[in-house]
Amino acid sequence: MKWFSLFRDGKLKPAWQFKTTGIIWRILFSESGKIVGEDRDQAKKTVSFFCLKELTGEVLWSGLTLDERWWIGIETIYEGIVYLHEYVQPDLPQHFKIIALDLETGKLLWRNDELQPLFPAKGKIYATKDLFEKRIYYELNCATGEIEREFSEDGGEMSLRRPEEEISHRDFVFPEVFAEEVANYDQLAQLIRSHCDFRRVVGKIEYVQHGDLLFFNYHEKSGVRASQEPLLKNCLKVVGAEGKGVIFSDLLNENTLAPTPDSFFLKGEQLFYIKDKNTLTAIRLEDLRRKV
Repeated sequence: MKWFSLFRDGKLKPAWQFKTTGIIWRILFSESGKIVGEDRDQAKKTVSFFCLKELTGEVLWSGLTLDERWWIGIETIYEGIVYLHEYVQPDLPQHFKIIALDLETGKLLWRNDELQPLFPAKGKIYATKDLFEKRIYYELNCATGEIEREFSEDGGEMSLRRPEEEISHRDFVFPEVFAEEVANYDQLAQLIRSHCDFRRVVGKIEYVQHGDLLFFNYHEKSGVRASQEPLLKNCLKVVGAEGKGVIFSDLLNENTLAPTPDSFFLKGEQLFYIKDKNTLTAIRLEDLRRKV
């Protein structure tokens, strides 16, 4: 796995990139400015985990594996702890077991192999266990995994619905589908059309208008496979919203079989996307604005 910063020849390059050996399957952001992700090698059926600093891409830890090498994934991040889960069975999507890791180091803090994770809230993590005729709920200490309370759902002691305040999408901006229903369709259409040929586009165009910057992503045909299936290339462009030309562009995937939605997003003052399925890429918005 590699981390590198790229600025050279006066041409705008990513602020940082992080490349994995397998596919970046999932990433989550913590409230403290960290990114935790899954690196999956589909051929070997193995998964490892990594943690980066959101602003710089600095690797805090990577290549972390556990006893279960494939049927394991990230559950959530909460108050400096990464929670992983396994599955009841490989062919069942129900999450099972709780593995708690220190966010800063990746060190194992505790694990519980008997409970199904629900959600963290108010400094606790909640879990459940199905018995023959009833379901029991548990309140665990986040730091130690110690069970501090046990109760049944019909006991009326608390609502087991995940609190909205614990679900944070702060500072994220996700793309919208470009369609005729967009309020300023004519202006956007003219601007996007000047930088891509609508006749070649396959699937939806997705965009974000952010101040004086317009980010958009589209797919167009790049060739065919031996089986005659069409291949698509996934293109990302950033242009000045006042028609000042292309500021930055990148080819996210040169040969994909189908359009990939949500190929990019903004978080805080950075643009994020995954290139070639294995390279997490960050662009600082301030660097883009210098080119407007």
